[in-house]
Amino acid sequence: MPKKIRHRALKLCVLCLACALAIAVSPIFTPAQSTTQLEFRIIQLERQISELRGQIYSLQNQGSRVNRSQSPSGSGRTNARMLSGDPLFDNLATLAIETKQDVIKIQERLSKLESSRNR
Repeated sequence: MPKKIRHRALKLCVLCLACALAIAVSPIFTPAQSTTQLEFRIIQLERQISELRGQIYSLQNQGSRVNRSQSPSGSGRTNARMLSGDPLFDNLATLAIETKQDVIKIQERLSKLESSRNR
């Protein structure tokens, strides 16, 4: 894998780790926090996930271009599983899934807080 792609993948992995760490370390929301603050944080997390998806897509395209240039006899389509031989990519994919699961949990907690606040 070219150094440029590895460098980008490493930067992306570090960004994902930072996001996951921020989510894991963030304090548990208290009912005293306003709903707007919680919604703002969720929007930020969703934006980060969207950016990560874009970066993953970009890396996949770069990888498929590299694979095509190395094996011209291959078909026009590149299977995503073929690209997952890179451990950094596998870790990145795992972190992206975990981040999405964390966002879902935060959304559930927000719903519970909103319902308890409305009572």
